[in-house]
Amino acid sequence: MASVTKISGVSYRYPTSNPDSPSPIEDLNLQIQPGESVLICGGSGSGKSSVIRLLNGLIPNYHEGELTGTVTHGDHVINEEPLYNTGSFTATVFQNPRTQFFTTDVTSELAFGCENFGMDPEEIRARIVQVADELALWNLLGKNLFRISGGEKQRVACGCSIMAQPDLYLFDEPTSNLSPKAIAGFRDIYKRLRDQGATLVVAEHRLYFLRDLVDRVIIMEQGKIKAELTGEEFWKLSPAERRHFGLRDLQAPHKPELPTIRVNRKQGEDDTAADDIFHIIDSGALRRSDFDAGLSIRDLTFSYGDKKVLDIPYLDLPAGKVTCVAGPNGAGKSTFANVLTGLAKAKGSFTFRDQKMGAKARLRKSYMVMQDVHRQLFGTSVTDELTLDSRHKKTNPEEIEQLLYEFDLTEVADRHPLSLSGGQKQRVVIATAKACGKDIIVFDEPSSGLDYSHMQAIARAIRELADQNKVVVVITHDYELMNLCGDLLLHIDKRVAS
Repeated sequence: MASVTKISGVSYRYPTSNPDSPSPIEDLNLQIQPGESVLICGGSGSGKSSVIRLLNGLIPNYHEGELTGTVTHGDHVINEEPLYNTGSFTATVFQNPRTQFFTTDVTSELAFGCENFGMDPEEIRARIVQVADELALWNLLGKNLFRISGGEKQRVACGCSIMAQPDLYLFDEPTSNLSPKAIAGFRDIYKRLRDQGATLVVAEHRLYFLRDLVDRVIIMEQGKIKAELTGEEFWKLSPAERRHFGLRDLQAPHKPELPTIRVNRKQGEDDTAADDIFHIIDSGALRRSDFDAGLSIRDLTFSYGDKKVLDIPYLDLPAGKVTCVAGPNGAGKSTFANVLTGLAKAKGSFTFRDQKMGAKARLRKSYMVMQDVHRQLFGTSVTDELTLDSRHKKTNPEEIEQLLYEFDLTEVADRHPLSLSGGQKQRVVIATAKACGKDIIVFDEPSSGLDYSHMQAIARAIRELADQNKVVVVITHDYELMNLCGDLLLHIDKRVAS
């Protein structure tokens, strides 16, 4: 029999040296009925992810801190049970599915959870067949998990959750790094589960794709429920009401109308020649005479083993403009970022303002905000983090204070960066990019985990960097962000053998 899930009088505070730091959860009461679809939204750091962690037992079993109150699912007291018990009736799909994989290939990963529960091998094989049919995973079975696209990883993560056939499905910002096509694919999976009567809880900043799929909406602010609406009431919010709650657009954002360059043409097609590139630019609002060449790239190729990922004969990235980079999941956008900043070596020549630059020189000139910002947080506090990469120049304390204020980080200035929410971590790294003084700045999915107001702040920071005549490259699937700050669109096609 399906069970009711309850959060009763729960308050929680992460470990911190600052007793005045805000509590992620304060006196929270929430009841979720079997078969209900619940959306949890609100500003960055409002407590959305903390609610998911309470429901799956990561608080307090993994995230330590002070917890009062109880979290129950039927007869189970989640906050008192070990994670292996909670995992038998809950399944979570995280923002970055790479963090939840335990094996190296898709088939093994699908089987992994059921094997841990001691399920009969024949039953596991039958479930793999069922899930592969439901989620169209047949072409991925047996593939290396680290050689498939972000959208494909998310489908596999959803498949793993379905394999366990849990009572409660939890999703923590599952679309933050997905392309529009992959988001549509995730919507299909979510709708299928809802139509089957599954109990669903999703914490999200991107909202438009969930229209008609949620029964109830919980809007969080500073660890408390600020508003509770039915799905019908929520989708009727006016733009002013939506902004008041700090939420992103409830309508699908329109595709940006930017001058566009296509590169990395599929095998068998003609690559875009230099004259064609500038013809494309001249046909739009951005003209060749409007910018310095910035970073010039010639004969760029990059391969993983025998698989060629990038093949770009000719490309100029303008200084003083924001170049947005788009393309399907798996096209090589993050690889392109690694090559630009010297983190990956590739064949080809790079010239920055008439000076040839190898990988090491580009590394010194560049700063990248990575898609997974956890990999580049090294300071002992937020303030310390903002100055780490700028110690080669004298950092004005007033400048740091201004950055903390600009990115809404003043209240967490003394906290360890890894103790922050996903959106707060993102803002710390972007503030560091602004402080570092480098000439080439690359952002890889900088709006993931950000609410409406903080996305606007990030867009302003990106524009200010471009106004300083830097080469600014923004890799993003987010049409809202492109519309706020983009000048030029570079579309990287996914290479497919002819």
